[in-house]
Amino acid sequence: MRLDGIRINPFTEALFVKRVDKEENKKEEVLKPDKPVRKSDEDIAVRLSLTQSLLKPKSFEERVREDDPNDPLLKGMTPGMKKAFLAELDGKVVSRGYNSLLTIGGGSGKTVMNNMLEAYAKRYDELVQGHKDGMRSIFITDSQTGELRTLTLEEELQELNENLEKSIECFNGLVDQMPQWIKALERHANSLVESVKKYGGSAALDMAEQAMDHADRLRRDLKTLPERAQERERRMYAAIDEFLAQYKGWKAAGMDIKSMIDNITIF
Repeated sequence: MRLDGIRINPFTEALFVKRVDKEENKKEEVLKPDKPVRKSDEDIAVRLSLTQSLLKPKSFEERVREDDPNDPLLKGMTPGMKKAFLAELDGKVVSRGYNSLLTIGGGSGKTVMNNMLEAYAKRYDELVQGHKDGMRSIFITDSQTGELRTLTLEEELQELNENLEKSIECFNGLVDQMPQWIKALERHANSLVESVKKYGGSAALDMAEQAMDHADRLRRDLKTLPERAQERERRMYAAIDEFLAQYKGWKAAGMDIKSMIDNITIF
């Protein structure tokens, strides 16, 4: 998990533990005698060894909560890192999820737009409910004060809308390129057919058939979408607006996201 420059994960913990183990091993090496020890020294060493073996080592969580300034494990942790780690342990920190709303590809163009709407709705519901239940605290460093604070719901929703805008732009770009892809696939298929006529070979013929099938699928997908990018964008935002307008009522009625989306028609 990443919290605006703060990374708390098992790998980080392992680095701290490795450093502590190294320091402890050095101490043990220093204590090793270069000459035979007396009987009394051996007895003391045995008693110390037995005492230490009976002590249960403290966990990483316990050491952070105690915040002992002399604990070598905590020397490399800033106050913000400790606060963020403890918040995660209390179940109040989740990943921000910077990934795009959906993966473009697969299915018809109409299906992709429906998937985009559903992805937005699920993310919106996750953010609203997380802040409402008090189980979503994303720590960031304030750009003006330099202090550690949590993102507000409004800030997270703004990020969500920015991601939606980027996803629509990406989708429209791919759709606008589909006619060129179709032509390129058809040229490739015709070239393979001509090659078979001259030189023979069933493998090239199979490849030509696959290229034509791909071109046909893209052509069918293209027919399910409005021709102009502005119209595709307008319809998507209209569907989003309808979802937002009905969300509270649908939620109060106990409907899940899938049921909500089934009540919205993009085109």
